[in-house]
Amino acid sequence: MNTNKTIPPNGKSLKQKLIIRNMFVMLMVFIAVLVFYALQNYGAYKRQIDTTTTRFRRDLDVTSRLLISDKQKALRTYAEDNSWTTLREILIENVRGRFESEDGESLLTEQQSLIMAAYFRNDRQTVAWVTPETPDGVPTGLPLEKLKDIEETTSWALSVTGITQREVLLGDNHHVIQVATPIYASSSSLGVDIDENVEPLTDPGVDAHVGSLVYGFSTAQMERDLAEAKATYQNDLLFNLSILLLVSLIALVIGFLATRRQAATITSPLAQLTEAADTIASGDYNVRVDLNSGDEIEILASSFNKMTADLKRSYDALADLNKTLEEKVQQRTKELVASERKFRTLFEESADAILLGDENELFDCNPAMLRLLGCDDKNVLLAMSPDDLSPRFQPEGGSSAELIRDKYKKVLEDGSQLFEWTCKRLDNSEFPSEIVVTGFELDDRPVLHKVYRDITERKKTEEMLRKAQQRLLETAHSSGMAEIATGVLHNIGNILNSVNISTEEMGLTLKNSKVVGFLKANEMIRNHQGDLGAFFTAHPKGKLIPGYYLSLGEAISEEQKTLTDEVTALTTKINMMRDVISTQQNYAKAGLYTENVSVIDLIEDSLKLNLASLQKKGVKVVKNYTSDPKGSVAKVKLVHVLTNLIKNAKEAMQDNDSKNKEQILEIIMRKVENNEVVVAIKDNGIGISDEHKDKIFNHGFTTKPTGHGFGLHTCANFMTEMGGTLDVSSEGLGLGAEFEIRFPLDERGPEFQSPPPKAALPRQN
Repeated sequence: MNTNKTIPPNGKSLKQKLIIRNMFVMLMVFIAVLVFYALQNYGAYKRQIDTTTTRFRRDLDVTSRLLISDKQKALRTYAEDNSWTTLREILIENVRGRFESEDGESLLTEQQSLIMAAYFRNDRQTVAWVTPETPDGVPTGLPLEKLKDIEETTSWALSVTGITQREVLLGDNHHVIQVATPIYASSSSLGVDIDENVEPLTDPGVDAHVGSLVYGFSTAQMERDLAEAKATYQNDLLFNLSILLLVSLIALVIGFLATRRQAATITSPLAQLTEAADTIASGDYNVRVDLNSGDEIEILASSFNKMTADLKRSYDALADLNKTLEEKVQQRTKELVASERKFRTLFEESADAILLGDENELFDCNPAMLRLLGCDDKNVLLAMSPDDLSPRFQPEGGSSAELIRDKYKKVLEDGSQLFEWTCKRLDNSEFPSEIVVTGFELDDRPVLHKVYRDITERKKTEEMLRKAQQRLLETAHSSGMAEIATGVLHNIGNILNSVNISTEEMGLTLKNSKVVGFLKANEMIRNHQGDLGAFFTAHPKGKLIPGYYLSLGEAISEEQKTLTDEVTALTTKINMMRDVISTQQNYAKAGLYTENVSVIDLIEDSLKLNLASLQKKGVKVVKNYTSDPKGSVAKVKLVHVLTNLIKNAKEAMQDNDSKNKEQILEIIMRKVENNEVVVAIKDNGIGISDEHKDKIFNHGFTTKPTGHGFGLHTCANFMTEMGGTLDVSSEGLGLGAEFEIRFPLDERGPEFQSPPPKAALPRQN
């Protein structure tokens, strides 16, 4: 059997693909192991660096604090005696002992830790500056950059109040950790030469800040340790990676040999199946594959043999079927002719106007289409362009040619479209129509099947219905706004009663004011200006005046507090009336536009319209807002609904006081799926019986003696216009009720008609 046929032209054999894929998987595994090992070693390196840094800084911190604490006490005596030369020599010995051997030979290297020492008087004079560049402690002859370092260190050292540490860069890339501490000495022992130009800071005998001590420690040891740790890590990592890479290469070679052998075992039976398939493709069905591999390939070979037998039987059956195929084709042709005759009859006799064509040409039409367009000759109509059947522009303003082509494009994409269209008859008269367009392929070209219906009468009926609905809405709105206006006037009346009470209280306080007695006492003092001493000590009334003034201050203070409280209350009531009137003005005119608003703000406006009566009745308002939705909604209609529902809930609880029952009005607002908002107005009032639940939204239905039955009916209509719902639930009489409104909130901010400007309410002073 020739196995060369198993290799596809310009491709790879299955054996090659298996080898490549297995080697790729093994290579990825080895790469992952190398990356993981490198990351693990990098973590160990970081921990080693952190440990070295922490150890160095901890040792340095302990050493520096012990050294500077010891020197702080020792140098105080020399500072008190003004022994600056001795102090400088001590600091020189501290530093020089670190970088000189016993025979005086300089040992100054990067390995030294204590690298500098300095002492600055509080007048900013440098007593000592000991560094490798200035071993004698006198910073004379240093370059400008070094002197800048001394100046900056002086400012920092004299500003510290305790042992303080910092890290700076001194010299050429030399990091130094400086530790500073203030030196205090007794003021009584200080000489005048400490600072002759500065006044003493403290009294004699009190410790004073006379200077600051600074030690500097080099970080060279830490940097060397870090460099050694990094070099060790790199060498270890390179060695371990080399060993791991060598092991990986050996494993890849072994894997390649094993994969090649396994691939040969799998592909050899498949090559036999491929050659057998080529034999069947050439038309020879007398072929059989015998394999005894004991696995799925043997099952495949058995299925292949069964398929070959089935193909042979099918081939024989097709040969018999071909003999009768011509007779069936003739029968089908007769049926198609009959079907075409039936379609033509339905097409010609249809009462709907039908037109066939494409975007640029008309193919056929039925008599109903000719009657619709006022045409007597089909050839005249078919000679016209599709654009000739429409006016130049549609009523909405767009070009008919552009709009109809957009419609046809959607038809070819979606399969069909239903839309309204203004058409033109042959006499140029226009009429509204409803068109159903279906697109399909016929003879390898797109065809549009269009059905026209004249909807002139329907449009007239819809316009009449729209006007009737508009009149009904205006009537309902006028009734509802009149009811809200009545409630607003009632609220204003309640607030005015409180204003009158505050005004009367202020008048009574002013009438009984202690200022009258105060003026009389002042008059008596004015009459005795020449003998005030004798008047206050000997005169009977004069001796009472001081005590009277003391008590008068408290009385006037009490009057002022009373007047202030009443003025505050009066201002609050006036602002409340202004807010109620302003809110009423904002919603005084109904509109069909929508606005981008916050639902919580609309609820607060509705509460404000009922605020005075709610406070007067002692209603407790509980707000339960689980979200703060914002979006576009019919603002005026929604506030109208919320105001009516809050007013109804308040009136439903008016008998709670007689039953010693608290009046609780709960407002629940939450957001649900699909940008819908749910607001519930819940009360614990008289409740609603089951027989009234189904009738409560009917026009004219009311259970109030003075009600007219418009409020809830109007609210339900408004919610329907907004695409929402209004529902009520109650567990029965005496158990309260809950009115729930659900409406969509467009959060995408669509374009909407701008509302008219709000009328400005005059500010009251």
